[in-house]
Amino acid sequence: MLSLVIPEKFQHILRVLNTNIDGRRKIAFAITAIKGVGRRYAHVVLRKADIDLNKRAGELTDDEVERVVTIMQNPRQYKIPDWFLNRQKDIKDGKYSQLIWQTLQCVFVCTVDSVKSYCLQCCLCSVKRCSQSQTDLLIS
Repeated sequence: MLSLVIPEKFQHILRVLNTNIDGRRKIAFAITAIKGVGRRYAHVVLRKADIDLNKRAGELTDDEVERVVTIMQNPRQYKIPDWFLNRQKDIKDGKYSQLIWQTLQCVFVCTVDSVKSYCLQCCLCSVKRCSQSQTDLLIS
């Protein structure tokens, strides 16, 4: 017979970056519940934080959770390569970054707004057959 021994400080649900994480899953797969964090990125972050990949998410201490969050928010400071990040050469500032839930939502809204503006500009030009300067006046 197998019996599961649960440590005293086991947390069944962790709250990390505004996301509920199941404490019963292995940490490498549990943090993929956070938007913008995939399996490969999770493995790299956990290796940089020196956390055992076979550990359950509920077994993590507060210090370990804080290390993981810090590395996820600042991947370039911990020498995670640029080609590994999900936002390469941002259109506005040309920087490399890893977008996770908080910033991902903001960037999505900004991108949708810029696409709407671009489509509006193209539609106005095709209907009115106007120049770029006239279109800028129509939009503003």
